[in-house]
Amino acid sequence: MKNFLLRVTLVAFCLVCLCSLHAQTAGQVATSSDAAETHAPDPDSGMNGHVEGLFIPLTTGQPFHAKIAVQITRQLPDGTTVAQKYYTLVARDGTGREYREARDLVPADSDRDPPLIRTIVYDPKTSLMTTCIPDRRICHQAGFNPTAHPADEPTGASSDGRSVLTRESLGTKITDGLEVSGTRETRTFNPGAFGNDKPVVVTKEIWYSPQLQFNLAVTRTDPRNGTQKFEVTDLKLGEPGAEWFALPDGYRLVQERMIANRMNGPAELEPLLEKSVSGMTPDELSSALAPVEAAIGAYAKAHALASPNDRNDQFAGQVRMRLSSDLHMFQQIQQPPKAQFEEADLRLNQTYQVVIDSPCIDKPQPGDPPSMPSSADTLREEERAWIALRDAWTAFLTKLFPNADPAGFAWMLTNERTSDLRRIQNVERNRGCMPVESIESVLERVVTGMTPEQLSAAVKPLDLAMNAYAKAHAEAAPNDHNEFFVRQLEQQLREDLRMQEQDRVPTQDQFEEADLHLNQAYRAVISSPCLSKPIPGDPPNAPVSEETLRAEERAWIALRDAWTAFLATVFPNANKAGFGTMLTEERAGELRQIQNVERNRGCKTDEE
Repeated sequence: MKNFLLRVTLVAFCLVCLCSLHAQTAGQVATSSDAAETHAPDPDSGMNGHVEGLFIPLTTGQPFHAKIAVQITRQLPDGTTVAQKYYTLVARDGTGREYREARDLVPADSDRDPPLIRTIVYDPKTSLMTTCIPDRRICHQAGFNPTAHPADEPTGASSDGRSVLTRESLGTKITDGLEVSGTRETRTFNPGAFGNDKPVVVTKEIWYSPQLQFNLAVTRTDPRNGTQKFEVTDLKLGEPGAEWFALPDGYRLVQERMIANRMNGPAELEPLLEKSVSGMTPDELSSALAPVEAAIGAYAKAHALASPNDRNDQFAGQVRMRLSSDLHMFQQIQQPPKAQFEEADLRLNQTYQVVIDSPCIDKPQPGDPPSMPSSADTLREEERAWIALRDAWTAFLTKLFPNADPAGFAWMLTNERTSDLRRIQNVERNRGCMPVESIESVLERVVTGMTPEQLSAAVKPLDLAMNAYAKAHAEAAPNDHNEFFVRQLEQQLREDLRMQEQDRVPTQDQFEEADLHLNQAYRAVISSPCLSKPIPGDPPNAPVSEETLRAEERAWIALRDAWTAFLATVFPNANKAGFGTMLTEERAGELRQIQNVERNRGCKTDEE
């Protein structure tokens, strides 16, 4: 069972990596400066266990076809070694058009051919990506950005302070008649970079062909993901033939309006919208979008100044994708009413005010996400630019839908901006820089029989306990960047309060049973031999150590105590013995989820 689960996990990793591979392959038409590089970009796989494929640019004038053999070896915490393999075929013609495959993993000692999952053809001239799926005998055709490509990082300390990268030359050699240059990369992640208590060293041996402008062999040795070996074999130079890029016989072609590689985004908004907009000529559409494009440019510039470590050169393209989604929402569902927008705008303003008032907003720290603002002044400029963008977009939608009420046009954008600010707010909270958030506004609509002053006094201990628990959870699960963690907790408490008001109060026996289940789940998790050994593929909310999980549990118990004390104040005549039942059941469920993660790692606990 353990090996089966591992295989399923690795297959999922491979599928994700292959999608990432294809997104990368939708790369640039290389310039002369690219040829002078020591190797092609080879992005870090990170903690997610993704097997990133070889990046091959859509270079013109260097046709070939080849096979890429891949071997993956990983060792589980209990010493089990897992070895798997697959291969993909690749071809590139003289125009830069490229063919790629995605195949499933098979055991390393298997004689089976890795099953073909899909084929993909990228055409940089038409900016079209054609994906064919053998199981369904269907091909999807969508646009993609042929100028997007992964960046190769400079040596030295990273911009976020998490790691240091060094490179050394391995000289040159001849592979398949081509001269290749070797490079050894060593990246050392500092303690605390991703919850690690010691430095983590990742090495890569890369052999690069300046002629073909991609890496012909890469060996990655990463304690998080094991060893991954990529080798280009059966390399044949010259035109691969038109059959590599032809639509397979018997397949049905489906045209799609979506833009592939959404994270990169398009360079212009008009091509995204032209097939969705009716009632406007191309010239009218271009004229109507001009103020929006200007606002996008100003917002992207303001963001670059506010977050200088965010070197996302596709930021403007991602904004255009948001706007395109916004338009499609208005075309497909009913427009939100004015009151709904006003509520969203209120949440935005409240979140912005909390972030801008943080005492740490002018004090960036190593380890901050790249999108974190560096100062209050630049964040204010970014917010003004965002508001100008929202106004320009609302004006465009007003032209497009002249008979609709424009009051709710910016509802979706406003919610998305609030989410962006809440991510900043979470970083500030985890630093200990945020003022204590209050649940009072959530409960004031539900609590009856208390004056505002009485409610304010009653929630103060609860506020302190909630914020302490949120901080303890952030330390126990540093990869959990859930910006709604506190909001979700508030909703749990509000629902519990409503149950009490409806006289659906659990009994003492129900509480004791829930508490027993909680203690059983906690003991099972805390006794796991793998608790302090996170592995790639763990969910973000999985704890990284026994010590931090114990601290989180103590903070949760303090929260439950504060909540039951609050309920006792609100319902002085009720039976208090069952007050914490619902909260206890939910916490037991969370711990059982963690227990399943430990079990799927192959780690049996003392309770099993």
